[in-house]
Amino acid sequence: PNPLPPAKPRKPVAKPAPAPVASAPQVPVVPAQEADKVRSETKLALAQDKRNAMVSADVGYYLDVLYGRLKQGADPGIQVARTNEGVRIDFNESLSLTQEEAQSAVDDCHRLMPLTRVLREYEQTLIALHATARRLDSASRPTVERRIRGYTSCLISAGISNKRVLILAPEDAAVDSGTLHVQMRIEPVVRG
Repeated sequence: PNPLPPAKPRKPVAKPAPAPVASAPQVPVVPAQEADKVRSETKLALAQDKRNAMVSADVGYYLDVLYGRLKQGADPGIQVARTNEGVRIDFNESLSLTQEEAQSAVDDCHRLMPLTRVLREYEQTLIALHATARRLDSASRPTVERRIRGYTSCLISAGISNKRVLILAPEDAAVDSGTLHVQMRIEPVVRG
């Protein structure tokens, strides 16, 4: 005979509903005049956890490998460059602001997918998104900010912590009228 008593039937456990997209962690838009200060403060906050930061001796190799991996996975319309500060990803095909926004967001995420896989692995970095548009005014600024938030959502939904992402305020620039130019800067987080 079995010495264990028969199992009692379990009560069904109600699963929580998936969180709506609107409740996703927000990433603030940093004004241009505060960008350097906020980037420095964010890096210092990330460096408090050793998993989020590297020692300075590892920075060059880490960024070289990251650069190579990003270059391999980048779509032909995306330029990846190694800079003194880190790695810069330049979406040099200016993205049209006149496209339907929903389709633009899907296209942006599709283009970002191979890069997000790499960035998810390289957690010891800060990712700053910066957009420029020509004749940026009160009418076009909300559209530009929605598009850049779309990029941010792609990064976060791919598993990149919102603590690692900054949005720098959009700026007016000499690009074709009605277009948007996006740049992503990836900088190392170094522990002191």
